[in-house]
Amino acid sequence: MRTEQEYAELAEWAETVDPAAIKGGTVRRGKAAATHARALLEAAAGGPEQLRQAVGRPSIDPQAAPGQQSRVRHVRLAGADDQAIDDIAAAQNRTPSAIIRDAVAEYVKAHKSA
Repeated sequence: MRTEQEYAELAEWAETVDPAAIKGGTVRRGKAAATHARALLEAAAGGPEQLRQAVGRPSIDPQAAPGQQSRVRHVRLAGADDQAIDDIAAAQNRTPSAIIRDAVAEYVKAHKSA
């Protein structure tokens, strides 16, 4: 984790550096550029785990392992049902995905065999 002093020094540098004075250097492309950029982001975030927490979507599964992505299912809906979901989501200030997840959870709970 960066200290307040390090943040202050980086902020000072960012505010005073003359972009025209930055010449030459190494031009990276492809995998080398991605690797270098990742290292810079990890350094700025304080490490790989902090970077993972800072970017990307949080898991919706409380039992998911770190880095495990949520499952995705695609479904077809009648136009009226799709519009109804959008209307409910807007009325509740939620996303349509959250409405659908809740509906699936209720269905599974009601129909799960004991």
